[in-house]
Amino acid sequence: MGGLGRLALVAALAVAAAAPVLSQSRPARWHLTPDGYGPVRIGMTRAQVERALAVRLRGTPLEEGPDACIQMSAVRGFPGLSFMFEARRLTRISAIQYIEGCA
Repeated sequence: MGGLGRLALVAALAVAAAAPVLSQSRPARWHLTPDGYGPVRIGMTRAQVERALAVRLRGTPLEEGPDACIQMSAVRGFPGLSFMFEARRLTRISAIQYIEGCA
């Protein structure tokens, strides 16, 4: 097999290996359930949720203390979803649909 043939084989194998990851990373196929959203599960830490979504979360604690309740949202890619953490664990995922023109 020549150099170009090897390169094509390596590229095909890389695409085939990435297929499960690519199909899992499609938020349009994920559903919000009592257990979580897509790969995100209730009980996960913030770091685990950020890894599962491949995005950083931002938010402000609703009270003081290391185990404070904090409402967070993704910095990009997940509009209308918020994630609540209590004692550093995900306890709730909320979906809010924004309708333009409504106050």
